[in-house]
Amino acid sequence: MPARPLAERYPRAFITGASSGLGAAFTTRLLAEGVEVWGTARDASRLPARPGFHPVSLDLAQGDDAAAAFTQAQTEAGGFDLVINNAGYGVFGPVESQPFPVWAAQLDALLTQTLRLSLLALPAMRARGHGALVNISSLAVEFPIPGMSGYNAAKAGLSAWSLSLAYELAGTGVSVVDFRPGDFRTPFNTAVVQSPGTSQPSAPRWARVWRRFEAMHDVAPAVDVAAEDLVRALHRGRSGIVRSGSFFQARLAPLLARLGSEPLRRAIQARYFDLR
Repeated sequence: MPARPLAERYPRAFITGASSGLGAAFTTRLLAEGVEVWGTARDASRLPARPGFHPVSLDLAQGDDAAAAFTQAQTEAGGFDLVINNAGYGVFGPVESQPFPVWAAQLDALLTQTLRLSLLALPAMRARGHGALVNISSLAVEFPIPGMSGYNAAKAGLSAWSLSLAYELAGTGVSVVDFRPGDFRTPFNTAVVQSPGTSQPSAPRWARVWRRFEAMHDVAPAVDVAAEDLVRALHRGRSGIVRSGSFFQARLAPLLARLGSEPLRRAIQARYFDLR
């Protein structure tokens, strides 16, 4: 039996961070599937005009304003069948070099305010007995990226919350997808903020890690791979973890992590990121 068209299952979607990278790829793919999309950017002028697309200005760093923008879009749409929490950013450098407000702001935007949007979307989904929340976490949940402590912590919290919510929503018709991408060819690494600690005495070590980080992005899969994996998961219509990326990152590394010991995993990761 042919798969039910995605637009019939999820006619209206909301995506944060739709102007570039994974968010732009998800938007393009959903529009191609016939889904009507409300997509966000901090500057809505960066969002191209397209049939079926509604640009929304939304900055997760401005929590109350972001919630108000979501509520207005949800009212305009008559409720969302699909919400994809994708927006995010990274700060690179040793923990001690990052002022607490910088670290806390990243946790607030990537975790607290992201969950706030989910909580605003849930009542209408539950009332209809249908919908999906997709939280874009990261394979950093399983393999934390050196120098990205705030990002790692936020994404781990997002994954844990997704699992908790999936248990609570079982049998309601609302699914929760914890989507864990690895490296993709996106502008993410060029937008990462480097903290002052990368120029301190330990700088050569962090320079090696950063070079490795950029090298991985240079050979990473195209974003279309992630969009295809997401659409496949949405067609399944059930809660769960979806890993997406290169064969090594999304398939082999998680398998080795499950089968191997914690010291072995740390050793492999240290070699992978050239930590000496």
